[in-house]
Amino acid sequence: MTDKQAISSGSRHASYLQAEASSPQQSVIVSANAGTGKTKVLTQRVLRLLLSGADPDTILCVTFTKAAAAEMRHRLYKSLANWAIWDERKLQSHFHEIGLERPSQEQIKIARNLFAHILDHEDGPRIETVHSFCQSVLSRFPLEAGVPPQFQLAAETEATNLCRDSF
Repeated sequence: MTDKQAISSGSRHASYLQAEASSPQQSVIVSANAGTGKTKVLTQRVLRLLLSGADPDTILCVTFTKAAAAEMRHRLYKSLANWAIWDERKLQSHFHEIGLERPSQEQIKIARNLFAHILDHEDGPRIETVHSFCQSVLSRFPLEAGVPPQFQLAAETEATNLCRDSF
């Protein structure tokens, strides 16, 4: 086996594992180094959840960085926009790439209409950082969390100044 064949074989295996991890029929934990496809897998999983009929506003994705959240949002909306305009062959090819071997006619119909639905109803999947998600929970349940209602987070410079002034 040549190096090129080994790389190709490894790439196919990685793509297979990513497609398996993106299946909404199972619970998975994805742990990998930077640049190995975690954002791709999570995006594929959201796409497959949407194709399975999940309401967009019931999906929450939590990631660590703002950059990862922005990248995921970009990939998700780019795929949805493409689904609305691609011909049948290109759409089927993309479904295969995300691990959906035989989409039903209902899934194809859903795919064609998802982008417009999300734009019209502003109820797309929530994609947040851990910090923004925690802040939203605290805002919704301040008394249970032991924080004053209508609290505001201090900006980083403000927090630094408050710490400095407390000594």
